[in-house]
Amino acid sequence: MDKKQNLKTSEYKSSGFGSRTDNQPDRLINQDGSVNVKKTGLNFFDHFSIFHFLVTTNWTKFNLLVILSYLLLISFFGAIYYFAGIEKLGITSEGFTTDLLNAIYFSSQTFSTVGYGRANPLAHETNLIAVAEMLIGMMYLALAAGLLFARFSRPVSKVVFSKKALIAPYRQGKGFMIRLSNAKTNILLEVEVKVLLVMVKEENGVRVRKFNDLPLEMSKINLLAMTWTVVHPIDESSPLYMIGKEQLDRSEAEFMVLIKGINDTLSQTIHSRTSYKSEEIEWDARFTPIYKNHKGVSEVAIDKISDFEKVSI
Repeated sequence: MDKKQNLKTSEYKSSGFGSRTDNQPDRLINQDGSVNVKKTGLNFFDHFSIFHFLVTTNWTKFNLLVILSYLLLISFFGAIYYFAGIEKLGITSEGFTTDLLNAIYFSSQTFSTVGYGRANPLAHETNLIAVAEMLIGMMYLALAAGLLFARFSRPVSKVVFSKKALIAPYRQGKGFMIRLSNAKTNILLEVEVKVLLVMVKEENGVRVRKFNDLPLEMSKINLLAMTWTVVHPIDESSPLYMIGKEQLDRSEAEFMVLIKGINDTLSQTIHSRTSYKSEEIEWDARFTPIYKNHKGVSEVAIDKISDFEKVSI
C-alpha cells in the first residue's frame, strides 16, 4: 500500500503580478506562454528593441525583412547612380528602364563588394557613391550575419503542454495533473516545474489575488525524453481540497505552469510556461497512454498528448 503524501502548500509572494484585481484581466498568462501585459506611457523607441524583435520574430517575417531591406538599399543606390548619369559608370545608355536596371545591378555588385568588371565608376561623384555603398553594404552584411547567428544560437523551447489539465485519480484520492513533452529531438536535462495556483478571495471587502505554490509529487526530473505527467496531490493540505468546479469558477482560478531545463545540444537554459483557467480543467478524467514500443524504439505520439478518458472518482 502506498504511503500517503502530505505536502505542505505555501503562499507565494514573488509572482510578479501583484495581488490587486481591479482593472486587471482575468487571465495572467495565456496558454501560448505570452504574458497578458501591455506597457504604455512611453514613446515607441523607449520600449521597442529592434534587435530583440529581429532575434525573436518568426522566420517568415525575418526573411521578408532581410530581403525587403536589401532590395530597398540596392534600389536606393541604383537610383542615385542613374540620376548621377549612367555614362559615368562606363555603360552606354539604352533607355530609361534598361539604364535603371543596369544601375541597380551595378548597385547590388557594389553593395556585396563582388564587382563583375562590366561597369565601374568613372567620375568622382560615382566613385564617392560607390565608396559609401560599399561601407553600408559591409555593415549590412555583418549585421545580417550576426542576427542569423543570434537566431540559431538562441535557446528555443518546444515544450508541448496538454490542452487541458485534469482532476484525475491519484493513489487513494485524486490529483491535479497536466502532461507535457519536448517536441524537439534533443533531450532536456535537469527539468524543473513549478505550478502556481491563483485564486481571487475577498479580504476586508476587497477582492485580492492569492498565489499558492502547489507542492508536486515530483518537481524535477533528470531528463525529459518522453512525456511527463505533473501531479499535485489533492490532500488535506491542498488548497483544492474539498473544492468543486463551481467554487473554482467563482474564485477565477488560474494554474500557472513554469518550466525550466537545459538544452543538451547547446547547454543553455530554456524556459517555457502556460496556464489553465478553471474552464480548461477536465474533472473525473485521466490521460490515455501515447507511447508504444515499435521495433525496439519507444514512439511518443505528441499529437495525442491531450487525449484523455472519463473515469469515476
